[in-house]
Amino acid sequence: MPSQQYSVSHGSKKFNVTVESKEPTLRDLSYAVSNAIGVPINKQKLICRGKTLSDMGATLDQLHVSAKSKIMLIGKKVDGEEEKHIKYFQSLQKDAEQIWLKYEELNNDICGLEQGFLDLAKSKEATTKLKKRLASLSEGFMKIIEAIDNVELDSSYLDARAKRKSLVTQINKYLNETDKSEEHLKNIESRL
Repeated sequence: MPSQQYSVSHGSKKFNVTVESKEPTLRDLSYAVSNAIGVPINKQKLICRGKTLSDMGATLDQLHVSAKSKIMLIGKKVDGEEEKHIKYFQSLQKDAEQIWLKYEELNNDICGLEQGFLDLAKSKEATTKLKKRLASLSEGFMKIIEAIDNVELDSSYLDARAKRKSLVTQINKYLNETDKSEEHLKNIESRL
């Protein structure tokens, strides 16, 4: 397969980036830049002749980029430690989503209880069980918040900090909903 080399500047350094393709596209160049320099594709801004290159499907010929062109890369390399934190937050987010699915099932059970199809004794028993399940789910969310809180992030880890903030915001929304359901259960219980 034919290959072409391109000169890419990143900060004060110049890199020769090899693209293996007969008709390389911007996507091919971005992938090669990611491998050679370590800046992920979604963090890259490639500039050639004063214009930002953005059409990933366009060939480099269509974008008037040749092997002699000077290409400038703007973007930061992903720190391995920061990436580790981001992946950890993503796993916690999946855990929170699983707990949320269980909460939605519980909320459906609460709605069924409210319809009053059970006799008084069974309604009281169901209410007690639902309260225990709800407390367990709330505790699960709180454990995730605690796990997030135990992570110390360097001030330069902007992406990891943003991920942590969005995750905490989402879990707080989940906790607000569980609080509403707890009040709802108390109201049902008071009518029994």
